[in-house]
Amino acid sequence: MIHERNILLVEDEEDDIILIRRALRKGGVDAPIDVIRDGNDAMDFFGREGKYESLQPVPFPTIILLDLKLPGRTGFEILEYLKRHDKLALLPVIVFTNSAHDNDIRKAYALGANSYLKKPYTMAATTELLRAVSHYWLECNQRPPGA
Repeated sequence: MIHERNILLVEDEEDDIILIRRALRKGGVDAPIDVIRDGNDAMDFFGREGKYESLQPVPFPTIILLDLKLPGRTGFEILEYLKRHDKLALLPVIVFTNSAHDNDIRKAYALGANSYLKKPYTMAATTELLRAVSHYWLECNQRPPGA
């Protein structure tokens, strides 16, 4: 099924995946959430290569929640790849990570991140943050034509 609004979570930690899914549900976000757990798989997904080759007609995600530390390729490499390709460069990428290092924040924005969020420590804070993020990017934000 093709969805108008969907979230792609690029995250390798199973506990974080469960927490994020639960927080989005608790926050009333009803958009489908797809998960990619590996940086190499994410690159294949965006390039429509390997096991993702048959996904050609399916639209790209409405928003991407991207962790920086992934097996295979890093979140930085994925971000750089996305922003180098015209068709992908317009996808909103929200870095959602445990790092609060100034260098990571600077680098993510320099590579084209639309937002940089440090993962909260509590379920309540995660729910509130992801509810607000989802509301803005899925409900309020106007996507560019063709994105």
